[in-house]
Amino acid sequence: MPQPKDKTKIQEWKNKISEKLKKYEKTKEHKKNISKSHLGKKTTQETIRKLKKSCNGINLAEKNGNWKGDKVKLRGLHRWIESRKFKPKLCEKCKRRKPRELSNTSGNYLRDINDFEWLCSKCHFIKDGKIEKLKLIAGKHLIGKKYSDIHRENISKSLKGIKFTKKHKKNISKSQKKKYKNGYINPMKNKKRNDLSEYNKRRKGKTFEEIYGFDKAQEIKNKLSNALQLSENLKEKITS
Repeated sequence: MPQPKDKTKIQEWKNKISEKLKKYEKTKEHKKNISKSHLGKKTTQETIRKLKKSCNGINLAEKNGNWKGDKVKLRGLHRWIESRKFKPKLCEKCKRRKPRELSNTSGNYLRDINDFEWLCSKCHFIKDGKIEKLKLIAGKHLIGKKYSDIHRENISKSLKGIKFTKKHKKNISKSQKKKYKNGYINPMKNKKRNDLSEYNKRRKGKTFEEIYGFDKAQEIKNKLSNALQLSENLKEKITS
């Protein structure tokens, strides 16, 4: 049955063909014979080329049934641009690290290649302002909280046997200096470093009794004396 030229009659033509094909259902033996006939055969390069030419551009862009146009979601839009935009070797902003993510420049998320740029993860975080938000969330989470004795014991146990190298210590000191220069606030005390230094200045020239009270000062002195006795005993054992 040839295909009709009128578009209104195409559906009727399809229904007639489907009804006729229902009579000729394939049995298991028929399917086995078809599979045996295809064993050992390989498609030639000419047939592959012909198939590629016939399939090129059939389901691309607006011709595809799932095409949504401007109503596409962010994930689909990013995939569409990833397949079309050239990916450079370095980040377009810092030009140091490898690009890993696409970021929008205008904020409208248009279906345009020039509306996006390839960035590394760090530059993308800075551009979207995610680092500042994470700092605020971490600070709010820790303000007013104190570590319990059990928590401190677990921390000390986990750090036993670990030795920090000189490079590691230098890197830690550099990172802390940078934090306090930029106005870092300690979330556990909610005070800047300048405030803490003034607090330490007030304690100069005062005794333990004036700072901690009479009872607590005696406990501290007893602990110090016991520690000194233990060190002296160890020195005597080593020399003997």
